[in-house]
Amino acid sequence: MSDNTKQMIKLMHDKIELLAVIQMSIIEYLTDDDRRISNEPSDLMARLLAGTLSHDKLRSDFTEFLNELGSDDAKLTAISMNEMVNDIIKDAKQRIAKEEE
Repeated sequence: MSDNTKQMIKLMHDKIELLAVIQMSIIEYLTDDDRRISNEPSDLMARLLAGTLSHDKLRSDFTEFLNELGSDDAKLTAISMNEMVNDIIKDAKQRIAKEEE
């Protein structure tokens, strides 16, 4: 298999993973019990954002894009966002490790 084919397969795999994250975010939003009480589009956007930010490759690519072409404010926002996501991941890993003890 050529390098170009491998690269295309990897790109398709990454895109399919992203679509799965978006689909799960939408399903969670539509099936949430709280949604029956009110319909808040901001909740959907928050879930989509959280889902896509949890995707390491997408977050990394987006950060690279901002570093190359983004404004200083956008770069600072990306840095803050990445620090927050990394803290959340670190905390989750610590909680899981404690539960396994």
